[in-house]
Amino acid sequence: MEEADLLKIALVVSITGLFILSIVSSKLVAEEKTLAEIDDFDESIYVTVKGIVSSVERNDKTTVIEIQEVVRKKVIVFWDVDDVAKGDSLIVEGKIDEYKGTKQIIGDNIVKQKPLK
Repeated sequence: MEEADLLKIALVVSITGLFILSIVSSKLVAEEKTLAEIDDFDESIYVTVKGIVSSVERNDKTTVIEIQEVVRKKVIVFWDVDDVAKGDSLIVEGKIDEYKGTKQIIGDNIVKQKPLK
C-alpha cells in the first residue's frame, strides 16, 4: 500500500472512532440518587446527589466536603473549592468510592444551588 492510501484509511478510522465516542459519551448520564442510597451501590457508579454542606476541610491538593440530607457523606475533590461554606446547598456529580469501609463520592463537578427565598 502506498502512503496516501494508509493516510486515507487512518483518517476514516479516526473520524469513525470520534463519531462512535461522541454517541457513547452522550448516553453516559449520572443517575440521581439520595445520599442514603449510595451505600447500596457498587464503587465506580457515576451519580448525582444533592445535599447541604455540613463541613469543609481544605488540604494542600484536596477539599473534603461533607454534605447531608438525612445521612451525611463525604465528597472528595482534587482541587480547592473556595466558594463552598457550611450551610450551602450543592449538587454533586461524581463516582462512588469506598475508603476504610465507608462509601464516599469522588466529585467531578459541584454546582452551588441558589438559596430559596
